[in-house]
Amino acid sequence: MTTEEKIVYDKLIRDHVPAIMDGKGVRYQIHPLDDGCYRLELFRKVQEEAAEITADLSRERLVEELCDLRAVCEAICKLEQISPDELNAAFLQNMIKKGAFSKKVFLEWTEKLL
Repeated sequence: MTTEEKIVYDKLIRDHVPAIMDGKGVRYQIHPLDDGCYRLELFRKVQEEAAEITADLSRERLVEELCDLRAVCEAICKLEQISPDELNAAFLQNMIKKGAFSKKVFLEWTEKLL
């Protein structure tokens, strides 16, 4: 007789993960989220994925983690009904207004004007 220890995740997972676990014979418990909880969990997932790309990763792993971050961002856009065209237009406006990061400028401090 084998004893099994539960590992608690309490996090949003991708659609195919249950099928992958089924294929490996892993026992698990899942439940669907309503839109409010789903939105909250998507924002938690952004933080999780952003934290993962800060680790010292190989190029291959970095690409994989950036794909995970992009997938979460696309899910947020879908939930919030932000079309790819709307996002691209806003991105271009943002780039015009604020610029990119190509100059590698690091802000040390500012002084408040009196």
